[in-house]
Amino acid sequence: MSARPAAHKNNSSARESIHRARAARSGALQRPRREKQSRSELTARELMTTSIATARPEDSVERAARLINDSDCGAVPVVDDLGRLIGIITNSDITAKLIARGRCVEHAQVSDCMTEQAFACPADNSVENCMLAMSWHQIKQMPVVDDDHKVIGIICKRDLAWYFCENTGRTERLAIADVVWALA
Repeated sequence: MSARPAAHKNNSSARESIHRARAARSGALQRPRREKQSRSELTARELMTTSIATARPEDSVERAARLINDSDCGAVPVVDDLGRLIGIITNSDITAKLIARGRCVEHAQVSDCMTEQAFACPADNSVENCMLAMSWHQIKQMPVVDDDHKVIGIICKRDLAWYFCENTGRTERLAIADVVWALA
């Protein structure tokens, strides 16, 4: 994956907090208290998970399911030969388009059940715009793409929830909880 560009001080501290939050999720660290930051200051590039796996349309559904399980995000972007986003496959796609219809998963390919119209956000999009787009399209995961439409990361609803819990007051958290609930 591509390296992140240098960020100004506030974004750098937000990025550190996000990494600490992810480590705390696994029990490795306790989340430290830190100063609050405006959502509009943070970009998708700074919030996204960068170590993501991608699938290809000809991959087996079994392989994609393993990648989804390992990703802890519920989805894997589907890319072409150049790494450009052409779709997304989720655990729901596999369940609804294959298993519920009685199709054989053993011989199925990603192209048999992926969502071809994947919504993505540019890396420099604000976190607030990402959240609004995810809510509008009613999606739980959104790939992040560069200017060439190549996948460079993914933002999941849990990334947004952790960020907003760390960076908002109680009243604002309740409003955000309504949005996260809508994404669920």
